[in-house]
Amino acid sequence: MNRRIKLIIYIYTFFSALLVLAQNTDHKKITILEERISENRELLMTNPDKAFSDIDNLLKQAIKEQNKEAELILLSRKCWYYTNNDLKNAIDATKKLQAKAEEYKNTHYLATAHVHFSNIYLISGLPVKALDEFEQASELFNKTNYKADPQDVITLRLNAYSAAGGAYIDLNKSHEAAKMLLKANAEIKKLKDSEARNFNLRVNYTNLGEVYSKIDIDSAEYFINHSLLLSDKIKTPDIVQFNNYLVLGYVYKEKKDYIKAIHYYKKAESKISYINPTLENINAIYSSLSEIYKTTDSLEQANNYLEKLQNSLLKQEQNKNKSLHKIINDKLLEEKNYTTYVGIGSGILLLISLGIMFRLYIRNKLLEKQEKADEAYLQINQSVKPQDMDVYKRLAELARNDDKAFIIAFHDQFPGFYEKLLEINPKLVESEIKFCAFLKLKLSTKEIAQIQSIEPATVKNKKNRIRKRLNIPVDVELYYFFNQF
Repeated sequence: MNRRIKLIIYIYTFFSALLVLAQNTDHKKITILEERISENRELLMTNPDKAFSDIDNLLKQAIKEQNKEAELILLSRKCWYYTNNDLKNAIDATKKLQAKAEEYKNTHYLATAHVHFSNIYLISGLPVKALDEFEQASELFNKTNYKADPQDVITLRLNAYSAAGGAYIDLNKSHEAAKMLLKANAEIKKLKDSEARNFNLRVNYTNLGEVYSKIDIDSAEYFINHSLLLSDKIKTPDIVQFNNYLVLGYVYKEKKDYIKAIHYYKKAESKISYINPTLENINAIYSSLSEIYKTTDSLEQANNYLEKLQNSLLKQEQNKNKSLHKIINDKLLEEKNYTTYVGIGSGILLLISLGIMFRLYIRNKLLEKQEKADEAYLQINQSVKPQDMDVYKRLAELARNDDKAFIIAFHDQFPGFYEKLLEINPKLVESEIKFCAFLKLKLSTKEIAQIQSIEPATVKNKKNRIRKRLNIPVDVELYYFFNQF
């Protein structure tokens, strides 16, 4: 879910860049330049590429008229556009905004530049640096010059808090992320403009729903429903609406309310063609629907979504070779021996496809071999010490009943287990730690599948993922590893 949150969070920065001029022109005659900038704002909402192509001309006019505020707004818009399309140019654009803000002694836009950097680092997978930029922006909050509109400062704060929330999410610190997003919520409610307030509340409730899906699913449902209430008038599908449906699908899947889960996952699926979400999000929909249909014995539907998932995963693998495709297109095809190079390029692409298929084949064989080793180990080592028998039975029973008290009781019995796992990989999430607890209790693949209402094949894949996340060598038996913990 992290990626979805990042995409939504950056809407704040975009909206902040649009909002400022409207607030600052309320009490003075609007110039032709400012009118064109407002038109550019509307265009950004519907056709960002076209709007971006107009910004340079507007910048020249702003510089000619010595309208520093307009210049900074337009530079900030360039930062927003590039952050969503080209991170290298985003960094250059943000450096320029920072330099101009320092030149014009505009503390507000200096802080804005740090928030842009925070989002750039966030999208680049550098949450620690994103938080460092957040801290620098925070130090400037109280230094904004007295001419700044208080509403601008409010917008800047909520923007910064949401970016910090995204960074904490990447660091798997859900509680810290929730605190930041709740601070953003408090700032949003101070906005006087009802349109801006409702827009930002709608987005932030979605962010909170995402975060709380890792903490408490009832709270996640509460925040998502609040976002949906603010979405009634939204006619065109957007990423916020898509995420709301995706989170609710997850919530009801966890609650085992499969009818509602299918309903919301399918609503999310119906928006794919409108918003072009990440392949990770699409895979989450297909995987979840396949699992739910298997659980409810709708095998035809399950196979249908399993096929969609496999095609999507293949597309994801092919995208990893996008740069190679570009080299073939840009370099080989422009040479004289056109046919020869096309053949070379096709051959390389064929090898890549065969390589992907071979990797999947080897992976499945490895999983099958590891599963046999797991079964053999459990047959020999299933028994526990007599003094531990009652404890293991009690914990296993809590797990089989999917009791919420399981994880608490487990940590009471094995107090160092959680910390040891995080020492190996601090990025483990709660669901992965719970899965490791099942392995510690020597629950079989079949038992884990029954507990989590998923297919045994899914459990095998999760085992393989845990092995990678904890750097467990392929020749080390998984249950043996956790038995030594």
